Amino acid sequence: MSHYISHLTKHPKLLASAVIIGTPIAYLFYTHRSLSKKVHHASRKGLLTATTAQTIASIPSSVLSSDLPMYHDTSTKAVPKSLLPAMGQRELLTTYLRHNMCLFSTGTLQAWALYFMSTPKERGSFAPEYLQKLNFEKGDLVIGVHRVLIRTDGNVEFDLKPFGAIQGGRLSISVQESGDEYVFMNETVMWKNAGEKGIMPLESAFGKFLHESLSWWLLNVGTNFLVGLGGRKSL
Repeated sequence: MSHYISHLTKHPKLLASAVIIGTPIAYLFYTHRSLSKKVHHASRKGLLTATTAQTIASIPSSVLSSDLPMYHDTSTKAVPKSLLPAMGQRELLTTYLRHNMCLFSTGTLQAWALYFMSTPKERGSFAPEYLQKLNFEKGDLVIGVHRVLIRTDGNVEFDLKPFGAIQGGRLSISVQESGDEYVFMNETVMWKNAGEKGIMPLESAFGKFLHESLSWWLLNVGTNFLVGLGGRKSL
């Protein structure tokens, strides 16, 4: 290690490059670790079965009877009702989704990638002025790739557009009552054809890291936004 440091100090440009590259990477790992302490997270890799459909109702029954490899990821955060604004469950979820979808569409590299993958017509679904008016009803398009399939007072299920190795997928965002708390949940499942050699994003270490970081960040900032509306600074 000392030899490596000595080499860098003798070459200022190399040292500067190492700092420029290493600092944001270190920050990403720090942020991921910090956020992991604020949420409850679980993931499972295996075959797509009816067990997964117990929490995501829009998964087609036709794929549940096939031996399809899948990856299922869930993140939750509980917030005392006393800290949240005086809204009904449906309004609370709509407000939460509007805030987080606007934040995602304007402040993440993932959104830029999805934007360039979308058609000119689909790109209108990235606009904050469009997202702020959405009630996230069945059929609504959100951020180019998410089409609402199911809407209830406490849950919205989105279709994930197939791409790469992904044959199908779902994103479920919900707010459920649990005693004197509301539990906010981000749930993602993606599956591929049997025998598919390609790797889905959640199957790679880097893709999993990015997904977790984004999901946990949105859970944290979204719930803090609602707590702010309730008159508190943050959790």
